[in-house]
Amino acid sequence: MHHSQYVRRFDARYALWGVALLLLAALPAFAGFVGFGWELSQMAGLVGILACIALCGSPIRPRDSVPPTLMSLRLHTLIGWAALIAVAVHVGGLVLADGTVVEYLKPTTPLYQLAGIAASMLLLIVVLSSIATIRR
Repeated sequence: MHHSQYVRRFDARYALWGVALLLLAALPAFAGFVGFGWELSQMAGLVGILACIALCGSPIRPRDSVPPTLMSLRLHTLIGWAALIAVAVHVGGLVLADGTVVEYLKPTTPLYQLAGIAASMLLLIVVLSSIATIRR
């Protein structure tokens, strides 16, 4: 079988669903509940977690594997860096948008926040350890 048999053509419905989800996620900002900085930081967190899920759901396998590879190594690397950047924007943006977020960085932070900090640190370690010169 030729590789082109596995490649799907772009379907505009996926793009429309993506736009609809982004608009839905932005509704609190339009309603005036939060500021745009806060909402954009939350969206960056959503992008970061979706990128991590995509990386876990689309592992890199040999080229002629069955089932075929879902993404190239280059795309996998780009998504990894995008996840790290999105998480950095999420954390930095929340701290800048609302100074009281710093309270969550104290030892009394809730468990869900500790899990987020641990996940961010793990993502940083995984992405930085994937740099070719460091791996050698």
